Amino acid sequence: MTIKLRRKFKKIRFYIRGGLRYATPDVFFRRRLPGILRTIDRYDRAELVDRVNYYLKEDQPIELSDDAITRRELPFKHSFYFFDLQDILCYFPSSFRFNFIFGDVNYTPPVHSFVKSRPVGDSNRQGVLLKLNRVRHYPRIEDSLAFRDKKDMAVWRGVPNHPRRVEFLERFHNHPLCDVGFAGQNIDATIAHLTTSRMDISQQLTYKFALSIEGNDVATNLKWITQSNSLCLMTKPRNETWFMEGRLIPSVHYVEIKNDYSDLEEKIEHYISRPDEAEAIIENAKQYVANFFNTPKERLLSVLVAMKYFQLTGQYEGESPLDE
Repeated sequence: MTIKLRRKFKKIRFYIRGGLRYATPDVFFRRRLPGILRTIDRYDRAELVDRVNYYLKEDQPIELSDDAITRRELPFKHSFYFFDLQDILCYFPSSFRFNFIFGDVNYTPPVHSFVKSRPVGDSNRQGVLLKLNRVRHYPRIEDSLAFRDKKDMAVWRGVPNHPRRVEFLERFHNHPLCDVGFAGQNIDATIAHLTTSRMDISQQLTYKFALSIEGNDVATNLKWITQSNSLCLMTKPRNETWFMEGRLIPSVHYVEIKNDYSDLEEKIEHYISRPDEAEAIIENAKQYVANFFNTPKERLLSVLVAMKYFQLTGQYEGESPLDE
């Protein structure tokens, strides 16, 4: 089965599962919460604490805004976000209130809000990261083609949702070391010269280098690139999600390119001639991304972040099991 078909079936399963969960009485999930929390001892407690405090950096009481809502008041829009958020909050009383922002968030919210993304940095503490839009951002892939057997080129496909992408393609479209371009519908006529043929993930995996270029917030392709045998090339991340892009280390998990991409050719040629270095970075990236596909652990972490939020807003009165 192709990657495209697997993703389609995954979306169908997601909607069926989400609908059934939403129709299930809340008491069923609240009874499961103690069992989920007891799994803490299966994992490194220090790592759990670290990740929870990364996703929700605040350690002082949080004041909800006047427009905070309950789970049952959550509007059914951006359905992937809707069902993902319901999947996490169903373990808590439906009367608990919260603030949220769906979609691509590249700014720090005015109040502490559940978000998919936020800017990287020390001033982002009001953006509370949860693993939202999982179907799109966390596809599972398999790459059987070794780095050394791939084409000596960099590949990228995407949509023109940010000027930096246009600027990149103005420079590297039709470059001999790059197979890059916009692919999609309704491309503006002013940038039509930067379009190219569509290419699915399996086709992109035949290239040694995969570019990850941020758009409105994070680059969606980063999660599958880091699972592959292709080397990730990107600028220093400006935004981050549950994937903790802000913790990725240049020359360890990816190859950092200057913001103007002026060193792209140099970096490609460097790693073509030094495959051992490339393969070491690829292996580190695989180890990093693997941590985000441990389903029971990811559910536990999501619940712990929500629990901390409800504790700091004065709604959850129990003690955090991480404090034991």
